[in-house]
Amino acid sequence: MKKIAMRVIVLLMALFLYGCPNDGPYHMYTKVKPDGSCYREFILGVDSAFVAGDTSNSPFPMKIDSTWELTYYKRMAGDTSRYAYFPSSHSYKENGTEYSWIATAKKEFASVENLAK
Repeated sequence: MKKIAMRVIVLLMALFLYGCPNDGPYHMYTKVKPDGSCYREFILGVDSAFVAGDTSNSPFPMKIDSTWELTYYKRMAGDTSRYAYFPSSHSYKENGTEYSWIATAKKEFASVENLAK
């Protein structure tokens, strides 16, 4: 009986320590305002095809439509801005300088219920 209990405890501890895997390399921020409205922002590295408008292989975890505000940032090698530590899966070179693309998708929601949908 002790062996079974110990195995269950070890299994539960392993599951707790493992946590939930992140499907992306993306960062998500949510801000709930005092009036109940909220704001959501995703930040992630994208490739040049996505920046050029090819959204067929969108790296975002949700469907990007016209209600999302997309912005792009060209992160140069040695950058120390807000985007310096966001992962990027693609690296490019231009005139001997390495860079990658970071995209943000932002959207305002009237309520938390709307966000949940």
